[in-house]
Amino acid sequence: MLQLFGIRPAINSHGVCLTGAVAVAIGLGIVAAVPGPAKAEGIPDLRGVWVAPQATCRNADKVASTQQKLEVVAQDGQLVKADFSYVTAGNAPIGETQGRAVGTATEPVIGTIAADGRTVYLAEVGDDGMLILQDVGPDGFSAIYIEAGDHPLACASTFSRQGG
Repeated sequence: MLQLFGIRPAINSHGVCLTGAVAVAIGLGIVAAVPGPAKAEGIPDLRGVWVAPQATCRNADKVASTQQKLEVVAQDGQLVKADFSYVTAGNAPIGETQGRAVGTATEPVIGTIAADGRTVYLAEVGDDGMLILQDVGPDGFSAIYIEAGDHPLACASTFSRQGG
């Protein structure tokens, strides 16, 4: 086989093909030198309750102030499961849940912490919303919520850890 590539096999006194052994060793060295997927260092522990007492949301018709809460109920390494909730001032309808205009909602979300350990992407379960957490630290983060579809909604907020 090596002769196909213009390499002549060298055989030692014991009848072992050295050229093939060297080729295998070099091949294994190349495979060992290729880095694997990036491993996230310093994955933050997000479990617990995070609150944003003053968030701003906009739908197609109006802007509203909301209070938001993110309760991270499970975390397995980079994978996160949480409940995201909001309530508008006076419970004025701003979003939509199951086809109804609502001023308060709690939606389950699942997602992942990015390799940088400072960005988290969460998708609503059974809905069109996505929550993106940025500059995640031990005490807080900024967040952007975006919901597509017939009743789009966008929110910007700053969360802090409750009770910590």
